[in-house]
Amino acid sequence: MQKLDGPALAKILGALTEAFDRKPIGPAGLEVWFDTLREFPTQNVFGLLNAWPKTHGKFPVPAEIWKMLNESAVKERELR
Repeated sequence: MQKLDGPALAKILGALTEAFDRKPIGPAGLEVWFDTLREFPTQNVFGLLNAWPKTHGKFPVPAEIWKMLNESAVKERELR
């Protein structure tokens, strides 16, 4: 992800906080999310976050998303 993706990330996380009845994420929290996930392609991060409510009943934490994205990246590298 790039810094320009920050507002879109905030929008997706904001929608998830509403969907899971959680308090909004503040600027410092958004920075943690961004710094944790910055190494992954934007479309992968956004795709996973947008699909989250289909398979999960609770709000994600950055480590869960990082782990899922990392496992996917490792599998992709192994296939190549």
